[in-house]
Amino acid sequence: MCRHCGVQPGPLNLDRAGNIHMQLSDDALVFAMGYLSGPKNTLSFGGKDAKTQITDRGRAALTELLEAGACEATPPTDQWVGREYYRGILWIGPLAKEAGLNPFSDDFPTWTVFE
Repeated sequence: MCRHCGVQPGPLNLDRAGNIHMQLSDDALVFAMGYLSGPKNTLSFGGKDAKTQITDRGRAALTELLEAGACEATPPTDQWVGREYYRGILWIGPLAKEAGLNPFSDDFPTWTVFE
């Protein structure tokens, strides 16, 4: 469970071949592609005296990813009080492709995640 927002990650929806099936919004996919696109990707932000904060739209996308089980909260990796830490769990590329999102396309949706 995420200690910051209280979201319990959901189970991954796998078929017999081990393919992942989950419905994520375009916002959640865009957020994941930018910050938590795979198991080796981590994200930390916020905390005492942080100069930027996550936007409401960014928080909603992160919450959706947590609820779907696409990412998880992780233990702190530094001593920054109040900072949030997350790690991707699965490769987002195939899900984004399935949704028709191409990060190299001119019409790829972009929006402000941190301000």
